[in-house]
Amino acid sequence: MANLRASFGGEKEYAEFLKQQNVTESELREQTDRSLTIELIIAREVNNKASVPEDELRKEYDREKQNYMVPEKVSVIDVAFIVKRDKDSLRKANTILRKLRADKDKDPWKLVLDGTFIIRTIDISSNKEKELYTAAKKLKVGGLSGVIKASDGLHIIKLRDYQPERTPPFDQAKTAIEGKFRPQARQKRLEEWERELRQDAKIEIKDVKIDIVDEPAIEAKEKKN
Repeated sequence: MANLRASFGGEKEYAEFLKQQNVTESELREQTDRSLTIELIIAREVNNKASVPEDELRKEYDREKQNYMVPEKVSVIDVAFIVKRDKDSLRKANTILRKLRADKDKDPWKLVLDGTFIIRTIDISSNKEKELYTAAKKLKVGGLSGVIKASDGLHIIKLRDYQPERTPPFDQAKTAIEGKFRPQARQKRLEEWERELRQDAKIEIKDVKIDIVDEPAIEAKEKKN
């Protein structure tokens, strides 16, 4: 209730909400209590019991292993020059390259920005950054490229991380596979729980008077009318 009250921004806004909903705070508290109780029961009886047998998960893993491939990752620190590719910009790029090579860490983040280039960390791919990707594939992690002439300008990159495409072991792919089957498992458990509730249910009618009506008498009355 405290979180709900705070979400409206203040007492005035909270009071306005209660007025719009035509409920008292006591009634809202009861509704919230009931809602949270139902959520807890559903979590306990359905979500926590909706499991997928591991042998089914392993069969799916063996059958669709290629669909769970971890894609290649190529991460670089990119010094991207924002001036046109002319002789002056090329000279500037080569000057920056010499500074980087002279630095023992070859760390682009140590460069002082002067408005002619930017520094960023990006993940690149062969589809989007073809020239940078080609240059990065020739480097070892921590390696520095030369000046790269790309379609969008000049770049110098340092390879930050490289992970080849790979097939994850079952334990790593298990969560993703389970997520695929989870909705069906939850629905199955929900139906099981409903049957359990009906089987154990006891319905009682208390303090209700039931009038037994004589059907022939009703028919006679209708004919008379």
